[in-house]
Formats: sequence, structure tokens, C-alpha cells
Amino acid sequence: MDTIFGSFVFWRNSPLHQIAVLGLVMFALQGCRPNMTRSGQMGNGSFKYVCSYTGEDLGCDPELAWGFPDAIAVGSEFNVDYAEDSIFGDGLGMEQPVISASSARVAPWGNGFQMVKPGYTALLASNGEIVIDFTHIYGEDVAGLDLSCGEGNQDQIELQIGESLSCRVAPLSQQGEYLAGRLTFDWTESDPLVATVVNDTLSGNIADVKGIAEGEATITVSQGQHTLQRQVTVLASSNPDTDTTPDINTDTNPDVDSGTDTDEMGDAGIDGGEAGAETDAGDNATDGGAIQDGGNS
Repeated sequence: MDTIFGSFVFWRNSPLHQIAVLGLVMFALQGCRPNMTRSGQMGNGSFKYVCSYTGEDLGCDPELAWGFPDAIAVGSEFNVDYAEDSIFGDGLGMEQPVISASSARVAPWGNGFQMVKPGYTALLASNGEIVIDFTHIYGEDVAGLDLSCGEGNQDQIELQIGESLSCRVAPLSQQGEYLAGRLTFDWTESDPLVATVVNDTLSGNIADVKGIAEGEATITVSQGQHTLQRQVTVLASSNPDTDTTPDINTDTNPDVDSGTDTDEMGDAGIDGGEAGAETDAGDNATDGGAIQDGGNS
């Protein structure tokens, strides 16, 4: 027993144990991220879908896509890299393979590609002369849009004045599945004095809707021939007055003019003096007033 316990303590404190634990942690973290690679069909390396547009390409969103995209939206931009295996069969290793498309369905676009037409296309990895690997990608027309605001899809949006809500639009296939690729979306509002839309990304796939004034407005997002609308109702803020200092003229203290009260009290004093000196001459009443002034001094 002592030998087993001693071996366990030795293993617990050894560098090998730390390496094993680190490996398990890295494996767990990798399991939470989408695997954006796909093995080439010649088995010489892997194609990787590159997330060049952070937050704008659904193919890179871990909540919506979990791997190399099955379909890419026609009209969208995307990028793919290739990494060959460390041991290449015929010794023709390359530091920077060239990726090209086998048909006009995919066209070069900036540092990547654009899906021009629907259908399958082969992406070829080569050293400029010899093709060392390839894979197929599929382009699909956008059949509809999905718009989510806040917690899920809301047909109607309610905001308070000054409140903002993040909305996200995504392209859908004929089967209702999300399509990868970066598309450009346009947003409009029917009454910007009630609610406005501010894009958070260059492509416009994410935008903030903000309540400006009480009323109703309609926000519209469009991509090509596809359009979606949401009704926005803006309500008064639940805490419209952020100044906690009370106004001087309030119902709880209406008599804030001390001069008026003093005059009334003075009048009452004079009246009292006159009432107390009904049998005296008018001069005595005046003297009574003088005595009152003396009291104030």
C-alpha cells in the first residue's frame, strides 16, 4: 500500500502529470470551438475555412456552425486556406500552397473568393503547377432571411426611450439552414424620430435598434430580393426623471414665498393692534405698530 501511495504522490508531482492535465484542458477547450478544417480528398493535407470577417460570416459563428460549412451563400465572400501534412508523400512540400477554383461558380475576390453561382466547385491546392489536393464546396442561393432580436425571434419589439436592442440577420437555404459567407445587408426605419437602426458591422448583419420617442415604427432589413420587417413599439421610460432633487414648488411645500407669509403675519399683527386699541385714538394704534417693530429689532 505504501508503495502504491508513494507512486501516486510521485506521479502527482511529476512534470508528466502536469503535461497530461494541460493536454486534457486543451482538448476540452478545443471541443468547445468549431472545427473549421476538412481533409483533402487526396489525403495530403487539410483545407481550413478562414474566418476573415469576425462576427459577419455565419460559417465562423460557434453558435450557428460547427465545422467546415456544408453550403455557402451565392453572392457572399469567403476564404479557404490549405495546410499540407508534415510528411508529404513525394517530397513536394510547399510553404504557401495556392488555392484556386475549378469552375466559374467561384471567382477570386480580394484575398479570398466569391460564390458566384450555385452548385459544386472543386477547390484545388497546388504549387502553381502540380495539384496536391482538392476538396469540394457547395454554393446555394439565399432562399430567405432569419432575424433575431434579443432573446430569439420576436415579431414585435418593445423598447423604452433610450433603450437599445441588438438584432442579427442571417441567410437561409431552401431547407431553412444557415448559409456561410459574408453578405451585405441594408437596414431602414419607417420613422427615425421614434426608432433608429445603427449597424455594428460593415456588412450590416448585426445592428442595434434604439428607442428615441414614444410611438411605433417599422424596421426593415433586406438582402437582394429578400426582406424582413419588425414592428417596434417605443414606450415611455420607467424612470424618465433622473434628477432626484425635488422642485422648490411642490405640493408638499406650496408656501415657499416667505415674503408673502411675513406680510400676512404683519397684517395680522396690525389688525390685532387695532383690535386691542379700539377705544384709543388712531395715534395709539400707530404706536402699537412701532412697538412691534421694536420687538423685531
